[in-house]
Amino acid sequence: MVTTFLRYHFPAILWAAVILFLTLLPSESLPKTPKWELLSFDTLAHIGVFGLLAFLLIRSLYFHYGGARFLQFAMGLSVVICFFLGVIIELLQTVMKRGRHGETGDVIADAIGIFLGSVLFYFLSRRKLIF
Repeated sequence: MVTTFLRYHFPAILWAAVILFLTLLPSESLPKTPKWELLSFDTLAHIGVFGLLAFLLIRSLYFHYGGARFLQFAMGLSVVICFFLGVIIELLQTVMKRGRHGETGDVIADAIGIFLGSVLFYFLSRRKLIF
């Protein structure tokens, strides 16, 4: 039972833990990021990180709960969980007073990443390319 749970959910849980660790680091321990004109590095990082989280979480729920019959359930639950994690992280950054501050733009970037990760999983699952 535990091995089945870990088999399906460990990648998503591990990635969520990495996200929490990195996003709650004090600001002085963060590397300097390049300044880009069109989009900031931070925005693209949020999109990529939460896109991967959504993809991994949908994958874990999809396989754990029975595959194609539960695709909509897996996608819906994953979107909600990932979005609330993004909001909670931004609130924690503001409350913890470690030189970080929550931003609405980061939550929007998280939501875009979640959407893109979900769409990617959906198209790959329809083409039977999910591993």
